[in-house]
Amino acid sequence: MSEQRVKKLKDFTQVVDETLPRLTALAQRDLDGALEQLLSLEKRTRLAADAPSTVRVAQAIISLLRDNGKWEMLNEHVSMLCKRRAQMQKVMQAVIQQAAGYVEETPDKETKLKLIEAVRTVSDGKIFVELERARLTKTLADMLEADGKIAEAADTLQDVTVETIGSMRIKEKAVFLLEQLRLFLAKKDFVRAEIISNKVNRDVLNGKGFAELKLKFNRLMIRFYTQAGRHLDTSKAWFSIFNTPVVQQDEAQWREALTNAAVYAVLAPWDYESNELILRLQNEKLMKKLPDCLALLKLFTTQEIIPWPCDALAKWEKYDAVFAVTSDDDDGDDDGNSNNNSDDTKKAMDLSNDGGDDDYDGEEGEDDDTSALFKRNKWALLHKRVVQHNLRVVAKYYARIETPRLAQLLSLSEARAERFLSELVSSKQVFAKIDRPAKHISFRAKRNADETLNEWSADLVELLRLVDSTCHQINKEKMIHKIK
Repeated sequence: MSEQRVKKLKDFTQVVDETLPRLTALAQRDLDGALEQLLSLEKRTRLAADAPSTVRVAQAIISLLRDNGKWEMLNEHVSMLCKRRAQMQKVMQAVIQQAAGYVEETPDKETKLKLIEAVRTVSDGKIFVELERARLTKTLADMLEADGKIAEAADTLQDVTVETIGSMRIKEKAVFLLEQLRLFLAKKDFVRAEIISNKVNRDVLNGKGFAELKLKFNRLMIRFYTQAGRHLDTSKAWFSIFNTPVVQQDEAQWREALTNAAVYAVLAPWDYESNELILRLQNEKLMKKLPDCLALLKLFTTQEIIPWPCDALAKWEKYDAVFAVTSDDDDGDDDGNSNNNSDDTKKAMDLSNDGGDDDYDGEEGEDDDTSALFKRNKWALLHKRVVQHNLRVVAKYYARIETPRLAQLLSLSEARAERFLSELVSSKQVFAKIDRPAKHISFRAKRNADETLNEWSADLVELLRLVDSTCHQINKEKMIHKIK
């Protein structure tokens, strides 16, 4: 029965005022006797539905046990007071809040853990104390993490659905979600990490006072996107960091953010979204202070063949923050601390190196952009992006080309040139038909008669427009000379 429907049968305020000081003094000599009398008084106030008096008595019991260092008895009485028959919601809330406040006062770690578990147990399923339970759960997760139990800490914090806690402030909710995200990344549970990341409201993080949380969130997401090979999202995360006012006030930070945003934008698979991001980065005012980044972006926005290797790209080979060769079991932390960035390793995985055919061809059947090869060696991925850019340029300017000539333009073998072209055709970035016996590649689709006639008609209309415009200019010049 709800306590709002229970009418107070008797007011015990005066009795409690007289009894509490006496029993508090008695507790100094006989704690058990004082507790027995307090529990008896609590029963009378509870059955009389006197909520304020019951709260005072229950709090007195918890305080006496804390003052006397009886932590085991405190855990038992917290559970007992909350589970008593016809116990009122206000009393349970007061007891749980008071016990939760004593967590940091416990004498040792074991006592602290027992108190947390006792309070979490009695508060389970009670909405009116969900905030206290959430905070205690976070404290428990921090303790487990400190002991090196990352998986247990992540699973413990996972139980808290902060998005449904109405009494929790928005900033505290964001802190909880970021902690859950961080622990799942540490646990390498990337599926749950992505689910948690989708709960974070990006618009809230862009608000005033959330700059630190915004930076933390984006750096966590960079770890997630990097291990997943989602370079476009990685670039967006770095660009979001760059657009934070705190970062733009620190030259070292904005240089790092803008540089990584540019590099990952280039590494992202080409589509209209990635191309728009590259153009946006290229037009960024501060990009002029990063000439190497600007040159890199211009290579991919200019409709010209990019030679491999070239000076503009060679400068980036030693940029270990992105292009360091990582191991197979690397978790994608892009911290630039890898020591495996050797020239021999890169050469073995170079797309234009004939010795690397077996390594590259072994990735068949997977999504090439997120395959093990390109996760370990982003320099090979950059080479792939250069080849794809060059193929789009060739498709734009050539209607037909010989396969050996295409391989020469791409600085690849004929087999690899054909393979990369096939990938672009499959992704519908270009149209091409390959005649292997004749070694011809056509970049123009066969058109029917109607399409051909429409094209001729359009060309004739354009020709007549140019003729008319030319005649108009000639007559204009004649009239000007006659006037003179």
